[in-house]
Amino acid sequence: MRLLTFLLASASLFPLAANAGNMFGPAPFRNGSPLVTGVDGSYQATARAENLMGIFRFAYAGGGQTANAGQNSWVFFVNGQILRGNVAAALDNSSLSGILDSESSGLSRDSNGSIVLPIYIFSGANSAAGSFQGKLSLKSPSGTFSGSGQLLPTPSSINQLTAITRDTIIIGTGTNAVTVLGPITSTNISYTNSGGSMVPVNFKFRGVRTSTTATTTQTTPTAN
Repeated sequence: MRLLTFLLASASLFPLAANAGNMFGPAPFRNGSPLVTGVDGSYQATARAENLMGIFRFAYAGGGQTANAGQNSWVFFVNGQILRGNVAAALDNSSLSGILDSESSGLSRDSNGSIVLPIYIFSGANSAAGSFQGKLSLKSPSGTFSGSGQLLPTPSSINQLTAITRDTIIIGTGTNAVTVLGPITSTNISYTNSGGSMVPVNFKFRGVRTSTTATTTQTTPTAN
């Protein structure tokens, strides 16, 4: 009789145990719950297609993409050409969208994200840009993601660079030296971007989150 009473009492506890997960919320990586550490971290993916192999990476900190150029870049090898640039990525729950930008390859920025001089602008037959879309697995401890994208040659264009400068003039020497601002001058320079020569290509990518932290400060890339 005591054994029967114990079994009946134990059976009455099973429904409570089965529903405990609902009482205290879903366990990590279940029912579409977000990653335990949020989306912050560094991500890296490999892209492949016929005659294409590439790598792109991006980083999140504080719920937004970092300004660190070294953590947000791409480089592809397409039909014998090496193409590169910066990555702009957006994560919305499990949805991933991004842009492969070729226009800022030669720009340097300070810790506030402001462009610093000198500026190097490269254009020619190896210029390209693209986009990608994918899904981030919220159930994966490693933050795996995958999807597809497209890389296109940049179109030819005629551009104009306007430089506005102001010289400083030092009058006198030593303790008697005085600095005077000179006149403001403006210079316009026209240049032609020949555009890219590559054939548009569609690619597939797969990647993982390589770390759960990312550096928010800006790094200064070396111009090629």
